[in-house]
Amino acid sequence: MPLEAVIRRTKLLALAAALCLAVTLANSYRAQAQSYDHQTFIYDAVTKSQIDPPVEACLQIGIDSALIITNAASVSHSELILAFNANTSGSNRLFVTGPGSVLNLGGLYVGENGANNNLLINAGGKLVASGFCHLGYFSGSTNNSALITGAGSVWSNGVFFVGGQGSGNKLTVADQAHVFANDKAYVGAGSSQNNALATGTGSFWTNSQNFTVGAYDGSANLLTVSNGAWVAVGENAFLSSESSISTSNNLIVTGAGSLFSVGNTFVPGDKGPSNTVSILDGGKVISRFTVIGMSNSSGNALVVSGTGSLWSNTQSFIVGYANNNRITLTNGGQIISGNVILGDEQHRSLTPQGPVVAGSYDDGDGSFNSALVTGSGSAWISTGTFHVGYWGVSNSLTIRDGGTVAATNITVGTINYFWAVTQSNRLTITGGSLFATNTAGNGTLEARRGSITFNSGTVAVNRLIVTNGASSLMNFNGGLLRSGGSTVSNGITFTVGDGVQSATLDLLGGTHSFANGLKLNTNSSLIGSGDIIASSATNFGIIAPGHSPGTLSFSGSLTLNDSSLLSMEIGGTATNDYDRVWVGGLLRIGGLLDVTLTNGYTGNAGDTFDLFNFGTLTGTFSQTNLPALAGGLQWNTSQLYTLGDISIMSVPEPGAGVLLALGMAALARRRKTNRQRH
Repeated sequence: MPLEAVIRRTKLLALAAALCLAVTLANSYRAQAQSYDHQTFIYDAVTKSQIDPPVEACLQIGIDSALIITNAASVSHSELILAFNANTSGSNRLFVTGPGSVLNLGGLYVGENGANNNLLINAGGKLVASGFCHLGYFSGSTNNSALITGAGSVWSNGVFFVGGQGSGNKLTVADQAHVFANDKAYVGAGSSQNNALATGTGSFWTNSQNFTVGAYDGSANLLTVSNGAWVAVGENAFLSSESSISTSNNLIVTGAGSLFSVGNTFVPGDKGPSNTVSILDGGKVISRFTVIGMSNSSGNALVVSGTGSLWSNTQSFIVGYANNNRITLTNGGQIISGNVILGDEQHRSLTPQGPVVAGSYDDGDGSFNSALVTGSGSAWISTGTFHVGYWGVSNSLTIRDGGTVAATNITVGTINYFWAVTQSNRLTITGGSLFATNTAGNGTLEARRGSITFNSGTVAVNRLIVTNGASSLMNFNGGLLRSGGSTVSNGITFTVGDGVQSATLDLLGGTHSFANGLKLNTNSSLIGSGDIIASSATNFGIIAPGHSPGTLSFSGSLTLNDSSLLSMEIGGTATNDYDRVWVGGLLRIGGLLDVTLTNGYTGNAGDTFDLFNFGTLTGTFSQTNLPALAGGLQWNTSQLYTLGDISIMSVPEPGAGVLLALGMAALARRRKTNRQRH
């Protein structure tokens, strides 16, 4: 049996044993206790006019009764049960109100069997229970409520259930009140449509151990943290745990300052499917590890939306041990995490700064998971590696409309060589930004067994790797791709631009190897500096070396098509002051050459610029645009097609023969004028 299963089984047995012990002890008390109906008991330390119930180890209140503790009264019972009898009890009230008012208990049942029971702790009242506390215990105990509100108001308990087997129960922590669960806590442990709300700045709900929304067959349960409230979990947190029939449980964290924090691992979708986490309008979630979609838990969703909305995860963030899990970052929402995996296999261990992977599986196959980062300010920042499809297929990351993804390394495609569909993991950038960089300068964007489609926006990488033959695809349709190095070997010519959209390949130095050649399409540009290793390169667009200035070198042939533009800048005579193009093989010249002066350089007679080096050369430019020079200077292009040089020379002084001819012409004009006068 896997270690994880052993741990879960041990925890489940421990919980069952504790529940059995609690029931056994409770039954021993209840055998001696009486249930009180239609009565009101008041403990009032100020007026001394209280109506006291009998002193019993287990106090049972049956139907339409009230227990009120007020004005600093202090009351203790080993156990308190509201609505003891099934179908014949309910609608009871327990109030602990005012500073100094305290109810001390071993255990508490706000609705054991009956429905519509209410607990109110307000204005500084305190309820302290050392054992189990239930808000809706058995299946007949439904629609019970607890409201803890006001500064100084406290409910402290052991194992805590908001909805054991009963459904439709509600807990509200508001207006700076505090709830402490000193053991495990559940919202819907075997029941559905239970609701817990922490709201308002200064309102806290802290849980020392594990916290679960929807356990066993509990479904459609909800925890909401709003308006600056905090809910803290000491160990692990789960949505839909312990059973695959626990489905559609939800967490909402909304409003500036609202926080849900998890000390270790947060698993939205532990066993059951279709769970949702929504972080909205400045809400925050903090965790150490995250797994969205464990085991066969599919169809889970995370939405982070709104400026200031953030999920901060210090280590691994895994999306999809199973299938069809979805992440959406929009309207300025952000995730900051360690390594990311979008689609993985189940038995991967979580290690510090482990990978972020989308598409992973535990008895699933880690496929069809997706992440969308869209809208200005929306961002997913990974301090490690971001894997899109580490094991499964058809996982996707989409960045669009101003969204940003940044990681040390980014990989696209499975490492599972047994999958027949090898290109179905996808990374798509349309109007967004992608960064695969690090301080060491070796960050990579790699297409392993999948595709990268770049339509528009910005992609910046230390190194681009597309080397897995036909299994790795790079569709560079448009946008700005900035790379410090490239290795492309997939049987396809690397093409910049689709011929319609604007596309720019900006080389940031380094070596760029294109095993099947390089093509610059219409409306595309090659800029920057670097060494291009390719048997052939063809330009139908623009080549403009450097960022004023720079050198582009081609190991093989370079063809400048008749529709192309070669743009060169000159800012001085030193080697690094002007643009250069070096071609190891044949340079086929055509199109337009455009030369401009930069950096205040105006030119001097005798200045020479070695614009081109080549093995052999053929063709000529259809047009050459050279900048204007100061008076007395002109360009000399006589060695452009032989040595690749242009130079500046002085305008020659007219010779003696030229002066004599000019004089004779002037004399002839004068004689003609005189004859006309006579």
